[in-house]
Amino acid sequence: MAEKKVIQTTNSETTLPPNVEEILFSNAGTEVNMSFEEDFDLVSGQIARVTLLINSLFRKKAEIRLIDKLLAQELEYKKAETIKKLAVEILGKRLLILDNEWFDGKVADKLKALGANPDDYVSFIAEFKQKLAAEKKEKEDEKNREAEELAAQEAAEEKEQPVVIVDPEKEKMATKKSFSSFIKGILQSTDYKVKLDLNARLIILLAQDETEKFQKELLDILYENKELLTTDKISLRGEIVEPTIGNWLADFIRFVGNDEVSSTIKRAQYITDSENPKKLKSEELELLKKLLDFFVGLKNFYINASRMDFEDIKIIPMSPEEEAAWEKEKEQEKQNSVNGEESAGENGEPDIAKLYEGNAADNEKILAEKEKISVETRRELNKVADVFENYLLQRQKHGIVACLEILAETHAFDNVLAKDVRFSNFLIGYFKRNNLAGEIAGFQANPYQEKYVRYFLKYVFSERLGLLENEAARYATRLSGVFQDAGSPYGQLAYLDLSDYKFKWSE
Repeated sequence: MAEKKVIQTTNSETTLPPNVEEILFSNAGTEVNMSFEEDFDLVSGQIARVTLLINSLFRKKAEIRLIDKLLAQELEYKKAETIKKLAVEILGKRLLILDNEWFDGKVADKLKALGANPDDYVSFIAEFKQKLAAEKKEKEDEKNREAEELAAQEAAEEKEQPVVIVDPEKEKMATKKSFSSFIKGILQSTDYKVKLDLNARLIILLAQDETEKFQKELLDILYENKELLTTDKISLRGEIVEPTIGNWLADFIRFVGNDEVSSTIKRAQYITDSENPKKLKSEELELLKKLLDFFVGLKNFYINASRMDFEDIKIIPMSPEEEAAWEKEKEQEKQNSVNGEESAGENGEPDIAKLYEGNAADNEKILAEKEKISVETRRELNKVADVFENYLLQRQKHGIVACLEILAETHAFDNVLAKDVRFSNFLIGYFKRNNLAGEIAGFQANPYQEKYVRYFLKYVFSERLGLLENEAARYATRLSGVFQDAGSPYGQLAYLDLSDYKFKWSE
């Protein structure tokens, strides 16, 4: 058998004209894609591969004249007659609408070559265009509502949980402003939730910038920062200068050398041996140490990112007391979650229905996140995957569960895990940290096995979110139900053990 080709498509491969992109990513188009699942009895993974092929055809990465052959490769167990009918439906219902303005008549030519009549799809295309017009109006209305909400948010101080970064350039501008004027306030803050939020946002922005330009811009702003970090003036290169953040950093770099900032030994030597720190009061010395930790964390971000998981990287420094408070709160949340689940029924035994349902407030937040994500991404695989990654980095439980359920409902979960290097790397890292390195080769050879879905969920719920086994397995059981409802084979990931009324992982 010839080696199977895999169609891979990402939004960054080809810049599409707006009218083509609108049709490709429309809700109406997604509905057509999903109708193929039922009409042609596609099983888990197949609809994802068909969707990727459709994307490739729109982007002209796959040739229209070869559509039946490409479908045969992707659906190798389907009969030739089924492949032909599916090819005709894709051509007529997805591509024909753009035949003259984008595909140069090749769609109609291929339909005729397959024995179909392009005129049979005239009424379908007219109805499709009506749906597009309705979508466009709805999108404009939603954009206006978002603009109003954004204006209201900017008018008040945001002290809520971190949200997904939907406008990186705007976030970068806000971050630059903070680096110019508010660094001292950040370092002095004792609100560890604010620090965690800032740390997550900063990591996301830096990680998304492959050019490392944004990091350099932030460092340059720090070097020019005029905030007074301490009270008394300091000596810098033989001159007496104001104790600004920029001048303290210049003195630090003068002492350790610009290429040595990653050395903790040099940092300690500066605090101990340099003349300026010796003159500080204890509280000002602690503030200086925080500034240096912050600077070194930013300077070494890309070095750290190459050898550490994002969750272990701290750019915004936290005191031991703040770290302890955070750990205490996480443990209390776990305990509250467990206690909330163990409410008894009328006979004194746990109410099984309530055990499965979990916390009502959590469920409402997950549902709200699903609705928001569905609107923002239109449930497009690549966009949902981007949102999912951001939520993982921020440890946002409700958003993570919402993304997992959307991916399960759209038959995209296993495809994302298998083909998106971001998530396969998360899983490989989990294997390495948990003495499961032997699973790596098996995963790379056949990533669609149920056990790898289970391992990934263990990483997400147990390691990333830090949930106790009972709570982690409960969410996995919930996902098992979503997979079952969607006709996916991943329906036995976890279960409720009726001997002790605890949720446990399937093995």
